[in-house]
Amino acid sequence: PAEAEAHLRREAAAHAGPVTRRSLIMLDTAPYAAHLRRAAQCDLFADSLLYNAHTSATDALWAGTPLLTLPGATQPSRVASSLLDAVGLGPLVVRSMREYEDALVSATATPRGARATARWRAPARGSSLAGSGAGPTGRQRVVFD
Repeated sequence: PAEAEAHLRREAAAHAGPVTRRSLIMLDTAPYAAHLRRAAQCDLFADSLLYNAHTSATDALWAGTPLLTLPGATQPSRVASSLLDAVGLGPLVVRSMREYEDALVSATATPRGARATARWRAPARGSSLAGSGAGPTGRQRVVFD
């Protein structure tokens, strides 16, 4: 809703400055293939902390978007760390809120951080997230081919 978007933009400007505020892009829902194409355009997926992204995190990794996460004490808060480990991106699992915040600021506010984030762009299409690792089949082939 418009109220939520306005709130997010105000909070981003208040806490992270105008550059980060401008980098927030709000989108409507889209068909799956378009959703994956959009995900591929993102610089970084900042995972939610108490209840991790599950399917959305998988989609982001599948599209090649790096994911940053801070695992918690419960299973739902550790899903993204398992996904990152499965695709060889364990270094994007941080261990403290301070480390999470520092990584987000660095990745979004500095050219050096942007270059570091780009280094982690590695699609998971051939990984264990794709099932057997034998390559895309069925719906996956339709989306990517």
